[in-house]
Amino acid sequence: MDHLTRTPDILFQIILHCDIDTLLCLRLTCHTIHDLISSYESTIIQSVAYITFPRSKRLFLYGPPDGLYNLKWLLGLIPKQLAAIAVDQHRWQEKLYITDGAAAEDPIGDELRERVANGFRILQRFSTIAKEVDTVPASEMPQVTPENHFLKSSHIIRPVARRRRIGLVGSTGAWLSQRWIRAQETTETALKSTNTTCTWRKELWILEKREKYLKGLPPESACHFMDMFYFIEAAFVHLDQQSKYFDWDAEKSYRMEYPHGWLCNSWVAWFILREGPKLFWQQWWANKDLPDEPPILDRIKGAWAGRSSLMVKMERESCMRLMDTIDLIIRQTQSIHDYNRPRPRRYFEEYKTAFSRRCQAAETHPEEILDYVAFHVDEKPFVSRKE
Repeated sequence: MDHLTRTPDILFQIILHCDIDTLLCLRLTCHTIHDLISSYESTIIQSVAYITFPRSKRLFLYGPPDGLYNLKWLLGLIPKQLAAIAVDQHRWQEKLYITDGAAAEDPIGDELRERVANGFRILQRFSTIAKEVDTVPASEMPQVTPENHFLKSSHIIRPVARRRRIGLVGSTGAWLSQRWIRAQETTETALKSTNTTCTWRKELWILEKREKYLKGLPPESACHFMDMFYFIEAAFVHLDQQSKYFDWDAEKSYRMEYPHGWLCNSWVAWFILREGPKLFWQQWWANKDLPDEPPILDRIKGAWAGRSSLMVKMERESCMRLMDTIDLIIRQTQSIHDYNRPRPRRYFEEYKTAFSRRCQAAETHPEEILDYVAFHVDEKPFVSRKE
């Protein structure tokens, strides 16, 4: 590296041919490389973007609003690419139609892709919040005592729409009582030891900070987040939901609570909120040329194996409380009809009409540029290209 830093012209050419992740690593190696990248930021950033996404056109259709091609703009392409992959690959899932999604280069999918990209941005912030809290010493965390939890259930449990209670219990009071008993059992057990108390305090603090962030966003952002989760679920849906590695079968009645999908009720949702978009960035794109990289499923299994049942309950409970908040915001920002139905469906109806029109007019369909993507979480990111 010392030899390269003494030949900046050669180093500059090397940097021009890097992808995003390599560039981010190079910036941290030494001051010379960092200064070189900063000096030619606009040229390097544009080159790295085209190297990382060689076949994408719509991704670069609109440049940065301020005309500055900087690192912020480059990193902003990641959620857009994840959204393009999610909406594109959703079409090819079992028992779905070719119009249940849009090709990455199809202009008709722009609005839905932007919604999903915003969902990935929110997911990134949720992940960042969790990791920021992890750096705080236990002595500086807000104190959590039994009195904080043994309150009236109406102080803790969010209001629940009538349609979500159908099939669960006969009355609102009974449902709230059952839910509150489960929450109290988890909390009371957790507070019996110092380690679990610290974990529970941390989870509640993360929950509080996430809810505060979410409530500071426009109300429709909650819909965007659930749109994103709708497409993420497609990467898991083919797996055995009774797998010993997860808790799909835990509290089965809760599944009916969430019209947006069963993944929201799983501990896996907590893991996704913690790890953020990086999970899917590595699975779907960044590691596609690395044959030895493991799939997302292996990472989930590894995290699951090191957890006690009590820890899983606490983590899932904090995740479900966040989902309750998101659920409430969604119901307050759209009609009951829209709420009962996954929002991407209305876009799929538009895509169906456009697809039929193109077929009848013998128009050329948009180019397929995402032929090689390991979309499912149990697939290795590396995809052999047979050309």
